This record gives sequence, C-alpha cells and structure tokens, in this order.
Amino acid sequence: MSLLPSSPNAELALLGMLMVDNRNAACVADRLTPEHFYVPLHSLCYQHILALIEDRSEANPITLHERMKGTEWEDKVALMPHLTSMFEAAALGTNPWAFGRVILETHFQRSAIALAGDVTKCAERNNLSDLLAAQKRLADLHAEWLVTPDVTPLDQMQDAYSQASTGQNMLTTGFAPWDEAFGGLFKGGRYLIAGHGGVGKSAFAINLAWNVAKAGGKVRWLGFEDTPAELWWRIMARELRVPITSFRKGLTEHQQTVVTGGQGRLSGADFLVFYNTKSIAERISLCGPCDLIVVDGMTSYLAPPEYTKVDKAGYVNDQCKQLADKTGAAVLILAHVNSDSVKSGASISGIYGGQAATFDPEGIAEIRWADGNEAGKIRTIDMKILKNRFGPSGRTLKITHEGEYMTYGEF
Repeated sequence: MSLLPSSPNAELALLGMLMVDNRNAACVADRLTPEHFYVPLHSLCYQHILALIEDRSEANPITLHERMKGTEWEDKVALMPHLTSMFEAAALGTNPWAFGRVILETHFQRSAIALAGDVTKCAERNNLSDLLAAQKRLADLHAEWLVTPDVTPLDQMQDAYSQASTGQNMLTTGFAPWDEAFGGLFKGGRYLIAGHGGVGKSAFAINLAWNVAKAGGKVRWLGFEDTPAELWWRIMARELRVPITSFRKGLTEHQQTVVTGGQGRLSGADFLVFYNTKSIAERISLCGPCDLIVVDGMTSYLAPPEYTKVDKAGYVNDQCKQLADKTGAAVLILAHVNSDSVKSGASISGIYGGQAATFDPEGIAEIRWADGNEAGKIRTIDMKILKNRFGPSGRTLKITHEGEYMTYGEF
C-alpha cells in the first residue's frame, strides 16, 4: 500500500521558522490551518504557536514545551528534543510560505485521494445522489486548489516555467488546423465558435471533443439542442462510417451489425452528454473535474429572451467562467448566430469579442460555407480566427466537412 502524500520535513522547517521569528506567522496564518498538517504532533504545535503569538507571548521551544505539558505527547515522544529539532530545521529555507505551500498542496492531494475513494464507493453502490454530492466536493476541492496563492515573484515565475516546460495545461484536439492556430485547448480557458444555423458548429465541436476523449481526456457535453441520443448518433456516424440520416430513418440489418460491433471500442472514451441542465450548480456537479466541456445552445435556450446579444454574451461569459474555474476544464462555447442577430452592420467579432460584451475567451472563431461552395457530400468551410490571445488572429483556415458522416478534415 502506497503512503499518502506528505512532507514532514517541510512541516518541521516551517514550525522552526515560526519560532525563530514569530513575525513569519503573518505569512501563513491566514492560509494554513492545523488540519493541513500531516503529522498530528506538528498540527498541535502549529496550533499552540499561533495561540502563543496571538496572546502576545513569544513562541519558542521553551514556551511551546511549557504550553504542551500535560498533553498526551509529553509521554509519547521526547518532546523537548523534537521541538529543538524544529528550531534547527528553520535553517533549511528563508521563505515560510515556500514550506507552507508544500504542506497545503500535499493536504489537497490527500483530500483528493479520500474524495476519489468516496466517489468510487458511491459508484459501486450505484447511489446517484451521494455520487453527485461526492463529485461536487471533489470539484470544490479542485477549485480551492487552483486559487491557492503564490507569494513571491520567483515562485510565480518558476511555476510558469514549469507549466511551459511540460505543456500540461494544453489539450491536443487531433485536428491540425485548430492546434496550429490555437496550440490546442488551454485547460481553464474558454473558446467560442460562432456561425449561422446549419453551418456545422456542433459537428465540428464533436470532432474536436471526441478526439480529446479518444486520447484519454474526460469530456462533458452540455447540450440544450441535441439530446444524448442525437449526439451519440453523430459520433457513431463519424466513427463507424454509417450515414447520419440512417440513424433517424432506422438502421438496416447490416448497419445494426456494424453499430453493435463497434460500440465496444466507442464506450472506452470518457464522453458524457448532459441535456437541458437547469442551473450552473447542477452543471458543475455533473461535470466534476474534467478536461473539456462543450456548451451547445446556452445563448439561445438559457439567457433571458429580453437580453440583447451583448447582454447574452455577458451572461454566457459568467456561466462558462464558473464552469472553467470550478472544473479546471477548457470550455468550448458554440454560439448560434441567425441572420437577424447582427444588427446595424455589427460583426460577430464586435458582439462576442468586444469589451462591451465583457466576454474574454482565449479564442474566437467564426465558421461559414466557403464562397462558391457547391452542394455535395464534401463541402469546404472557412474558419476565420477573430481572436487568438496567444497567437495571430485574422487568418482564415480552410477545412472540409463531410456531412453524411459528420467528419471534418484538412483542406
């Protein structure tokens, strides 16, 4: 059995630093509680050190030893030598929060392991209400972990370097034009795909999302237009090469054999569809910590009908920012733009990318049929990059769409 994540040495060093200079408590007291410590004795020492400082008494090995006399620890360990070793360990560093952050992060890791065990137990018991509650606690823990503050510029710089070195926050979509333009999908970021009805926004998003799921990512689709069955028809059409129209008309005997035989390999991808959810709390709870969330139709179906397009963009921004923050996922938003939606010559870029909309995603792309495109099984689509926070914008990508099988390809 593996040991739980912990760092007794970091705990020892931090406690020593607090006793060497009681002013160091101001660096950690508002962020670190006794419950965050792994070693019970260290937790109790931390509690008493803060109490001594709050009482305007000097906290050092002598005063701490006097305060802890009569506790169970006096008999369990050689208390004074242990407190003295804390004092000596203070020489290991100069930044109290550097040790405090290690203590906090290992606490979060232990908590996540425990909550993951709760999720597994609830799933095994098929207890849906407890499972959703456990998932919500896990999502809340993840969100708390994400906002753990750094203190020094050096800490922040090193963290940024670490992320850049590993690329751990980027999802590869498996679709070269998108990955070349945006670098993939940034976990915690938001992307908007806008276009007129029927141009293929959902089909394009399914291609990206399914590629992420096939590569091992956890994908959640929040639909307000297509039911779970309709989404899975599109996925099966794409992966099993069965025409999408056949799923509505009824599969032939041969097609049923193809679909039945292929369902096993499709079920291995972690791709779940949630339809017509009612509140942001429900969406966060259902999605839980994941890699990618696709939001299809929220602007049309959830934003109050009296809102202007700019107001709706602000509403969607708030909802999707909460999704990204609480789940740690990249959020891909599909914006349905009808011909009468853009008033007074305003562009999609102006509505969804302007400051007035208070919408600030990582990227905005508009897709439309290419000029001179002839109707057929395979058509060309233009994808114009209207905004790209970390790359060039204004360029137009040429991609192909095979509507019969819901597939996209490079031009």
